[in-house]
Amino acid sequence: MVKTFNNKKNFNDKTAIKLTNLGGSMPFFWTIVIIYGSWILYNWLVPEPLKFDGKWFPLLLFLSNFIQLIFLPILQVGQNFTNVKGEERANAQLKMIEQIEDLTVKIETIVEEQINVEDHILSELHSVHEDIRLELADNLKKQLNISNNGNI
Repeated sequence: MVKTFNNKKNFNDKTAIKLTNLGGSMPFFWTIVIIYGSWILYNWLVPEPLKFDGKWFPLLLFLSNFIQLIFLPILQVGQNFTNVKGEERANAQLKMIEQIEDLTVKIETIVEEQINVEDHILSELHSVHEDIRLELADNLKKQLNISNNGNI
């Protein structure tokens, strides 16, 4: 069964997520190690009348199995929720990246069109400049011819 992630979670979902965050953390791991280590050391080092569990290993084994039986399904449910949330976040980022790529292509198209317009304007200006230069050169030649003919 695939669940989609939404912000409206029921009590079980919220509990699974909280217990996943608790049970999947290093402080929880070290707490369990300290409790089990203390249990074993205490029952191993103290004299027989002070031991609270003469046969400590079966009870310790029962407690560790009990924790595993309780936490494993809860951890799976919590991880499923966090995985779905991560997938939805990744899909949202992918959509945003695709939109950015589309905008980039549009911007590049607009810039290319602007460059073409500017190139056209520059070529027109160059053509007009060339026409004006040629006209000025002709006028200058005519004036020089007139002044040379008048001085002869």
